[in-house]
Amino acid sequence: MIQNTAEPPVLQKPGAKQTLLEKNFLDRLWDFFSSGQMAIWLLSLSGLSVLIGTIVEQNKSPEKYIRTYGPLIAQLIQWFHIYDLYHSWWFEIIMAFICLNLFLSNFNRAEKVLKKYYHASVPMEPSYFRDAPAKLTQNVKGGIQEACLKLENSFLKIKYNFQKEQLGDTTYYYAEKGKLTVWGSLVAHIGLLLLFVGVIVGHFSGGYFFGHYIPPQGFDRTTMLLPGQSYYIPEGDFGFTLKRFVARWNKERIPTLYRSTVVVFNRRGKDLFTSNIEVNHPLVYHNVKIYQATYTPGYIVGHYTDLNGKKHVFRVMVQQGGNMFFTIHPQKGKEWVGMINKFIPDIVFGPDGQVGSFSKEPYNPGIHLLLVTNIKKMPPDPKSIKKVGWLTKTLTASYHGIQFHFDKLVLVSGFEIKRDLGVPIIFTSFAVIVLGVILTFYTPHKVIRAQIVSNPNGSQIVIAASRRDREQNYEKDFNSIQKVFQLKS
Repeated sequence: MIQNTAEPPVLQKPGAKQTLLEKNFLDRLWDFFSSGQMAIWLLSLSGLSVLIGTIVEQNKSPEKYIRTYGPLIAQLIQWFHIYDLYHSWWFEIIMAFICLNLFLSNFNRAEKVLKKYYHASVPMEPSYFRDAPAKLTQNVKGGIQEACLKLENSFLKIKYNFQKEQLGDTTYYYAEKGKLTVWGSLVAHIGLLLLFVGVIVGHFSGGYFFGHYIPPQGFDRTTMLLPGQSYYIPEGDFGFTLKRFVARWNKERIPTLYRSTVVVFNRRGKDLFTSNIEVNHPLVYHNVKIYQATYTPGYIVGHYTDLNGKKHVFRVMVQQGGNMFFTIHPQKGKEWVGMINKFIPDIVFGPDGQVGSFSKEPYNPGIHLLLVTNIKKMPPDPKSIKKVGWLTKTLTASYHGIQFHFDKLVLVSGFEIKRDLGVPIIFTSFAVIVLGVILTFYTPHKVIRAQIVSNPNGSQIVIAASRRDREQNYEKDFNSIQKVFQLKS
């Protein structure tokens, strides 16, 4: 074999020597908002904002901020909405500009990826082959058609897709596999864009845009309901009524069940359906989630039997730490006042008559009842306040023939009502980011370029590998090509 010293033609890039036109204002504006420098500034601002939101306690009373930081700083906290920073107008603007930067930079990146994916340059400058980190060069006998056919067969054998282009006496090849990897970075950045969009949607506080008010897209609030009470959710265009609430405990006073049965109704008050809400099993309707959050004592239901044997039912709202009153008619024409001065959620009696609470759960509630027999004089004369005693579901008490009974404690059910339209977007963003990472780091992209130059004594083949990183290994691919040509590197 004879070494061929002929050089392949020097490629001329179209427009390479043309003077670049000065960019107009819109081009400069696009470059500014899509630049990496802008991304760094915006991310730094958002990081500083998060730091401020972590240092300054959120959603506290104005008095709390005045006591902690003084009047001047407290006023700044109010002006700049730092007390609810993640819903403040300026934080939403920062998030919006981050999204704009990501969108524009992704657009630029997509343009490059599409060009690389669909319009890869096949011919290359001689310097590319000369300086390639991994290559083999050899003169072979036979015509260029035979050399091209063998090279194409070798590419197919190692599962490379290839493009071919001929310039003069030189035939160029561009072969690659793992082509989807070029999309990895773009896909990951699109996932990042979706993440910030989800944050904006979830924290959007509402406002007027072009004369139209857009309500908040997310909210988080709580409400406490007694059986029969209702709550309307304007953002979801529906409401619900608490039909009943059930709480159960085992003998160790550990809760085993909290369940609220609710009836959902529309804006016209028409009942739609009945649903049970339990811990970790929320009601989801119109993108609104209603969670079973808590419960607390609501009101006491009891009854007494008057001197004529007639039964009277009384209901008293529980006042923690305060007195609770209800009216008593011991007989016709006479009126007393019942006063509950103590409420114990889980009453227990000691051997010496001490009274305490076994737990904080309303497992076995008890009340201490007093009577005010002379209500004409207020405040009442201590002599007119009579002690009746303790009442529980199993313990009754009486005064002068009037029997008092504790029937039940009705609990108030607490609900957490949430809507965050950004959550599905955020979950989607994580999936997209993971896909981008997999494409980037776990689907190796390999590119092999080749040129075959025809000369009077045969053909000269130069095969060069383009490395995306130092970990890429072309040894097996080169060996397969060598076997086809029976070359020695």
